[in-house]
Amino acid sequence: AEYGGPIIMESTTHQPRTGNTPNSSSVPSASSTQERYNTTTVHPGYVPPVKDPVLFSCSKLPNREDVAQKSSLPFGALVSPMTALIDAPPIVKKFPRCSNCGAFVNRYCKVDTGSGEWGCIFCEFKNSSPEYIERYTYVEHPELMNLDVDYIDFEKEILETNAERPGYLLLIDINIDQSELSKLKVAVLDALRLLDPSTPIALITFSNVVQIFELRKYGVASAHVIHGIASLQKEDVLPIIENLRNFVVPLRQCIETLSNILVGLISTAPEPPKGRNSQSTETVKQYRALGVAIEVSLNLLADFGGSIIGFINGAPNFGPGRVSDTIDDPSNPHSTDNNEPRALSYFKELSLISLKNNIIVDLFCAGLKSFRVKVLQKLVLNNGGKVIMHPDFGSEFARDLKLAIFRHIGKKGIFSIRTSSTISCKHIIAPAVDLSPDIESDSMMGPLNPEDNAQYCLMTGLQARNCFTVYFELNGSIVADAVYFQFVVQFLTLDNKCMYRVITRMLPTTGNVMNFLSSVDPDVVSILIAKKTVLLARSSHDLTPVFNYLDETLYDILTHCDHKDKSKDAFVLPKSLSKLPKKFYLLRRGPMLGPILQHPDDIDYIRCLFLFSNFEDSKRLIEPSLMVLKQKYN
Repeated sequence: AEYGGPIIMESTTHQPRTGNTPNSSSVPSASSTQERYNTTTVHPGYVPPVKDPVLFSCSKLPNREDVAQKSSLPFGALVSPMTALIDAPPIVKKFPRCSNCGAFVNRYCKVDTGSGEWGCIFCEFKNSSPEYIERYTYVEHPELMNLDVDYIDFEKEILETNAERPGYLLLIDINIDQSELSKLKVAVLDALRLLDPSTPIALITFSNVVQIFELRKYGVASAHVIHGIASLQKEDVLPIIENLRNFVVPLRQCIETLSNILVGLISTAPEPPKGRNSQSTETVKQYRALGVAIEVSLNLLADFGGSIIGFINGAPNFGPGRVSDTIDDPSNPHSTDNNEPRALSYFKELSLISLKNNIIVDLFCAGLKSFRVKVLQKLVLNNGGKVIMHPDFGSEFARDLKLAIFRHIGKKGIFSIRTSSTISCKHIIAPAVDLSPDIESDSMMGPLNPEDNAQYCLMTGLQARNCFTVYFELNGSIVADAVYFQFVVQFLTLDNKCMYRVITRMLPTTGNVMNFLSSVDPDVVSILIAKKTVLLARSSHDLTPVFNYLDETLYDILTHCDHKDKSKDAFVLPKSLSKLPKKFYLLRRGPMLGPILQHPDDIDYIRCLFLFSNFEDSKRLIEPSLMVLKQKYN
């Protein structure tokens, strides 16, 4: 999902954690995971906590617009709003907001404890909060002491208390051979056993037909069959919807039936190719009606929400959304396929339907065939899912499958950005979509205040590792000594508590150019430039303009930020920027733009991972670690 100007891309109850309780998760609903699953190993959804969820490109902002523009350095931030923090934010039940613009009270607001008045740092409106009329206001109200605060809104908790528990639908390509299907069976059953026993489960297999299995029938493999040649009609799914409880069944009631069905699928699966380097000896073309299978899946989970997890070993080549198995020129990511434009439009439409129904689609692609990843990305990017590629369904796949099941830590997330009036949000690269009127009416936001100038977008997945890459610009010269930013995530936890995570930051301003340049973070700057470059590469038929953009950006930085060494006739950058040229070179020659990866599937796969990656993951993708292997002699 990509947004520009202001925004353009594509029953266990968990206890809330307190401010001094260490936790590996980022929201209360994901707490106590080790106790929940009675395991001494690290939970699959664990993400190491970070010190700061917001990293700016500089720690001091020039107070003159011409200085900021002349430097050619991007001004932005990497925001990981759902990540776990080393210093866990406190949980607060009441949250005063500005009556004028809707901003949350925060550490930088001046509070008069005699009258309870506090001034908004964004619109300067004077608000009155009686709860602040007390002697120990700052001790009893942690929102006035902390930069990061989690709020719980108990009034909105009842919104979905009667909703069904989110379900998981397994979507299996029956063209997978016996050996790989055996590994898949073991990995799937191991992952499902970590779920709550009451979790709804469904199973669909597909080739040129789609089979929807009745998991409630014990000892018998019974399935409803739909041909995959054309999109569903109402009469196709009516028998399924009328008997939905036979197809979507609690895990405790279907785990044995599911295991038996998978054993049966293995016995009828194609034999694996002979020899490591030999080609498959298939005499019949393998068909994959992925589009119709997804349509059926969306109908099954419409009342539940949850996740569709697909396992495929080739491109969707049958029915709606079909494309050719391979492309004519693998070295050209835009090699012609007449069916591709229709497939892209079709899968994007399915993706938006899944988003509206709170359904996430993950696709695991295993094998060495062409998967047409760029087409599959249209199905997953708008709903918070991912395309994950593996050479086989081995141990690495099993680990990622568990992560796919547990990585989501909430739902219906809305992300907003407020800034001082002299700063505006220019562009966002993030797993999010525009907040359209129909989505807004279905959300928890309520009516917006006309004076609220915040930027809003709908998060397509609440995951600890996801990152919002935000680009700002100055609206003019800054008179104040500091500017303020407030990033807010409003979401439902997995146990339907309405929560807000409020992150407030302040940047001082400076009139000294060298003070500004010395405060620049080269890692953040390089990531901001790299993500814009990779985004341009995804939409370009030729990398020439991409390289031109990269070269021009570097040249502008060198000419405006250097100290010319006339004796050596060379550019000399300030120490804070000295690493930038190397990072530009690594980006240009690395996997996202360079010749390391040749197949378009691999290239687009790594590009999409990078665009939504957090700070640490982005650094590793730009500058991969090199390992030295030394032989040990006795």
